[in-house]
Amino acid sequence: MAKIEAEQEEPAYAPVGGLSTHGWVIAGVIILISLVTSFFGLDFQQLALKSGMSFMLPIGITIGIVLTTYGALFIGSHLKELSERFGL
Repeated sequence: MAKIEAEQEEPAYAPVGGLSTHGWVIAGVIILISLVTSFFGLDFQQLALKSGMSFMLPIGITIGIVLTTYGALFIGSHLKELSERFGL
């Protein structure tokens, strides 16, 4: 009977682990570096003369969407840790 009880206490599957905070920081740094270095391949002066400021609007929207999505996913996946840390 003790052996049966011991088997029942073991979980049937391992708990699902998420991406650690360390992994999120690495991903954030990679995203930030890729957004900053994307302009190095462009001849910005000629591009700005040809397309004007209309070129900056889609770039600004894209950067905003990427950073907002990353922030929302990070906060959503670490909500419990963040609420304990900030006393919320």
